[in-house]
Amino acid sequence: MRSALRFDADNRVYVRFLLTILLVQGKDTTASRWLRKLADLEGVDLSNVKTALRKVNFPTDTSTLVLNVFPNGVGWFESYLSDEVAQIQLRGRDKSAVDSELEQEIDRFRPEKIDARKVPRDLRSLIPVAREWGIGDDVARGLLVSRASKRQIRQLRKVLSVKVRRRIGDWLELVSDGAAMTDEAACFMYLLLAYEELEN
Repeated sequence: MRSALRFDADNRVYVRFLLTILLVQGKDTTASRWLRKLADLEGVDLSNVKTALRKVNFPTDTSTLVLNVFPNGVGWFESYLSDEVAQIQLRGRDKSAVDSELEQEIDRFRPEKIDARKVPRDLRSLIPVAREWGIGDDVARGLLVSRASKRQIRQLRKVLSVKVRRRIGDWLELVSDGAAMTDEAACFMYLLLAYEELEN
């Protein structure tokens, strides 16, 4: 563990896993430093999360922050490893068969339907884009992002201009203000995440 803590990695997978281990071992103080590092790597503003938690009288200790920002660390890591195993098993096989299986894996996490009535009128034209990219599973979304062609990336950048992304953000703030996030809003939130991951 001492050696692991000295390895100040910029690898999100490593940091996430180490953070989970530290919390299981009750090392909240050390975990706090790694939480800040992971938040920086993932582009999460912890001060905003703390403010939101205080509003609903929740504690803002490291464990609570992790549960609200990076929930189910063990499950996430298992999913990541499962994907890595699948990638290894797929190597050397027919490319079209591999592509088909990867597409099926991504499709498992795509929202089946988005209720246009629950999306602001000026954002409804983006529903097909949100269904394509707004995948909640980190690993499946990562697969989609890693397989994106230059043309797909150009199209997404064109559709999601700064103005459009800001408009989506404003809507999501209204939706999440004291109410449970709808499936439609979550899909658009993951769309923005996919865009950020493509840009990084």
